[in-house]
Amino acid sequence: MKFRKSPFPPPAGLRILPPNVQAPRYELNRRFPMSDTPLEQRIQTLEQQMQSVLMKIHSSSSPIPPTKDWRKSLGMFDDHPVMQQIDKAGQLVRQQDREQGAA
Repeated sequence: MKFRKSPFPPPAGLRILPPNVQAPRYELNRRFPMSDTPLEQRIQTLEQQMQSVLMKIHSSSSPIPPTKDWRKSLGMFDDHPVMQQIDKAGQLVRQQDREQGAA
């Protein structure tokens, strides 16, 4: 049996094996053993654990620190003379690149 090469690239993480190579087989029961506990009991345990986590979060006396946000730094140095020099130097470099590209 002949295989045609697909015009589409394989999905990320997918390894294409030649037709004469057999893919390794895995025993799913060894890798992912099923729990003997009934589903309802596992859900109840998860709900109890989640409840205790939420209780710890809400009873915490220290507030959650604010996260750093990069957007707060936008425009921070707009009127600073050094930043204006940096901007002018960058524009000069880009203009020289454009001129070299057009030549």
